[in-house]
Amino acid sequence: MELDELCSDLLLRRSGCYPKVAHRSDAGLALAPRGHISRGAAAESSRCAAPAFPYTEGLTVGDSPAAVYWAWFQKAMGRQLLLRAEAAGVGSSKLLSEPTAAGVIRVCREDFGKPLSEIEEAHLAQVPVTAKWIQQALGQSK
Repeated sequence: MELDELCSDLLLRRSGCYPKVAHRSDAGLALAPRGHISRGAAAESSRCAAPAFPYTEGLTVGDSPAAVYWAWFQKAMGRQLLLRAEAAGVGSSKLLSEPTAAGVIRVCREDFGKPLSEIEEAHLAQVPVTAKWIQQALGQSK
């Protein structure tokens, strides 16, 4: 399981937003979690809840809780985008070719080969993504 600095995969699994799949050991044994459901059914029912706050611009300190939440999201997303670009050997400037939420999602999936999680996509859908927002996110994470 790949983890980011927010431990998204662990949080998703605990919140029930992550599809429940059988654990496979190196010994070839498969242990199904309690209440195991098929992958298809899990994928259909794995819609995550909306972000905790409506989008609000702001700073990481001294602002409203919503503004702080979204400022930290922008900073963390910038770090994730830089890591994905670096791992793919593609410049992060590729993100600016289509400066929208859909563009960021597409570049991560198709050009970087590392799709965003459902929760990252749900958050990005709330953000008015522009070239300026992407540049700020990338600049904050260096």
